[in-house]
Amino acid sequence: MNLKTTSREVLYQQVWQTPMRDLAKQYGLSDQGLRKHCIRQQIPIPVTGHWAKVQAGKKVKQPPPLPEYSEAKAEARRKKVWESGQEKKAMADAAWTPPVETPSTERARWHPALKELREVVDQCGVRSRQLEKHAKWIEANPKLADRNRHAQSEANLWHLFVNSGLLIKETAHKFLMRVSLTYSARALRILNVILFRAEQEGYTVAIAGNLERVVISHDKGKVLIRISERFREEVLPKEMHLSSFSSREVRHRPTGQLSVMVDHLGYNEAVISDKPGLLIEQNLEKVMRAIEDRHLKSVAQALKLEEYARQRKVSEEHDRQREIERKAQQARIEAENSRRSLLYTEIDNWDRATKIRLYLSYLSEQDRGDVPTSKAFEEWAAWAIGVANELDVSRSRLFMT
Repeated sequence: MNLKTTSREVLYQQVWQTPMRDLAKQYGLSDQGLRKHCIRQQIPIPVTGHWAKVQAGKKVKQPPPLPEYSEAKAEARRKKVWESGQEKKAMADAAWTPPVETPSTERARWHPALKELREVVDQCGVRSRQLEKHAKWIEANPKLADRNRHAQSEANLWHLFVNSGLLIKETAHKFLMRVSLTYSARALRILNVILFRAEQEGYTVAIAGNLERVVISHDKGKVLIRISERFREEVLPKEMHLSSFSSREVRHRPTGQLSVMVDHLGYNEAVISDKPGLLIEQNLEKVMRAIEDRHLKSVAQALKLEEYARQRKVSEEHDRQREIERKAQQARIEAENSRRSLLYTEIDNWDRATKIRLYLSYLSEQDRGDVPTSKAFEEWAAWAIGVANELDVSRSRLFMT
């Protein structure tokens, strides 16, 4: 059954005729998911314990009538959910304190797979310092800004970079590290530890594509890893807009709250995030457990796909053999039809040849008196006998090999 095509009236009848858990399975949902859908559609649902009373034979309340759908109520509920989400986000922001970056005097041992990513981060750092330098020069010399178009352009790029949250690489394509330049060093260290730990546990580590994902593989399974940072969105006042034509501009503030995403074949992504008092560095065991769990699921998925491919190959081979047999049968039928057609043709020709011979015999037996047959008749009769002999292949059939 499809929930999108089911009307409110039909769903209302179903939830009062079938327990929510059983009905949800028919729609391919969890009971909580179906319950939330009914609430969104303003459909009354049985209270907890309703079906237990029904099974026990106890008296239960009659279902309330289905009310008319109210857009005002739906909008009020959406607003309440949004406000609740904003409140939770504000509480999370208040509870979160970005970790302090302490420079280490020890030289780090970096994984070779991160070389290109580190180069991208270094290039971003160099470029950002150049842009910031021009922005400060423009700020210190506003009267000279119109004369130095290059510096003005670089300053605008700096403000765009700041508004983006100092993102290392702002792109619509996949990128394994969506973090700000401010916390890029920490993100690299986390990835570095994960890669070394993965290799110690027997996995093979590589970077996929154009720095799209970290690929951790073993046996037939693989796990994809990326790291991301949560940004706080701020609406800029009109006087801070870079363009006089834009009605709304937003600045993304880096929070330093990182998350590691562990994925397998695009399904069921596991997220391990920084929490107040518990950073990812202190929770690496959970990251490794997520990698192991998703890897096992990836192996199971790979085996399932292999079995599907094998069954499909067997099915295709079976279909191919059936097609060969069908064509062979068709060829045999066509050959038999051809032989029969040839036989019918031979019989028709033999019948014609017999009639020609009978006709010539009849003409020869006619009493013509003393008048001899003409030369023309004899030539015609010889030609007719030739036609009859050509049509009649019965003698050659007797001696066929």
